[in-house]
Amino acid sequence: MTKIKFPPSLKIIGGKAFDGCTQLSEIGPFDNVERLYAWCFQNTNLSGSVAFPKLKSMDYGEFTGTKITDITDLGEVTKIGGQMPKTLETIKIPNTCVSI
Repeated sequence: MTKIKFPPSLKIIGGKAFDGCTQLSEIGPFDNVERLYAWCFQNTNLSGSVAFPKLKSMDYGEFTGTKITDITDLGEVTKIGGQMPKTLETIKIPNTCVSI
């Protein structure tokens, strides 16, 4: 599997949902995703920029082992967990965030 297109109805991406899908390089859109659980994209081949405009909650390690360079929108999250990708260059932290 190299590409996944999400339906507009998708709100939650579960823990380790795509962990280890090393061929996965394109995924989205994330337009209505409100919740990311731990390590959901860990060790995939995702790269470039991602945005989650309606995100309300995330855990940690969601992007560990990816090649993501930019996180441009984290919606209204109040907490950003640890273990961001080593390739991350920029992240836009929302005004709602109180804990990193």
